[in-house]
Amino acid sequence: MRAYAWETPLHELESADLVAFRSWLLTERTRDQAKRTLSCFHSMLIEMVTQGVLATDPAGRITIQRSRYKEPVEIPSIAEVRSMLAAADRLANHRHKYISQPWQRYRAMIYLASDSGLRPQEYLALPTLNLLERGIRVSQALSRSNRIEVPKSPAARRYLPIGPDVLDMTRHYVERHDGPNLDGLVYPGAHGRHQMYGHFSRRCWHTLMKEAGLVRQTDAGKDEILQNLYTPYSLRHFYASMLIAENQERLGHADAAMTLNVYGHLIKERQAKAREEDGGILGRVLSQDHGIAALQ
Repeated sequence: MRAYAWETPLHELESADLVAFRSWLLTERTRDQAKRTLSCFHSMLIEMVTQGVLATDPAGRITIQRSRYKEPVEIPSIAEVRSMLAAADRLANHRHKYISQPWQRYRAMIYLASDSGLRPQEYLALPTLNLLERGIRVSQALSRSNRIEVPKSPAARRYLPIGPDVLDMTRHYVERHDGPNLDGLVYPGAHGRHQMYGHFSRRCWHTLMKEAGLVRQTDAGKDEILQNLYTPYSLRHFYASMLIAENQERLGHADAAMTLNVYGHLIKERQAKAREEDGGILGRVLSQDHGIAALQ
């Protein structure tokens, strides 16, 4: 707190002064240090209000939220995503039906996740009614208790343009699916209800990572086990990184956080228009030699 160059006397501080202090903390200190420092400073201001030195607390609504990720997220490269898609293609065209049949569904899910940035809980609960002419509508998702629920956040209820090839693949799967579909979903499980996230992770994602060669060997006592390099959320991170990278390069920012903070609203508008024109992200970031149409 002493290291900061305060331009206003303590008893004259306003919210704008605290916002500037918060920005300085986040630039000069780690996020945890910044959060603790701001919290201590806030406690001091509350005491000053109690003693009558300040009329109001200028830092009342100024906080630093902890990141949901304790470590930087692992984002797959374009080459690694291409390996995932190729692995899904091979499994969906496997000579054994007990392998190829479920992978007709899983392949379509992996392509849609890569092209849209959907959360796994969103495409596991995607209704067929939300499959539209040029994209999809997100109106529900799996909760932590594996129940289909309406998202609490208005931002989570949204429309996403999708590439025509991926849309065709998705429709192709829906039209050919002849099993029970009691929940009216795009990707129902074999029993006709929605797939559980844990089951999807074990039966689809672990197999995909191994087939794509995206695993590492780790020691577990006397045994060695294979550990996935990425999680199902990694396709969402990949999608987001591609969108941010495109805009960040054009704006000349070395720091993606600056791009989002300053031009976030413009980026969202531009991305929505670009996706409406081109659909999805795969068509713009993957080479044309990987023909999606031929996979149907």
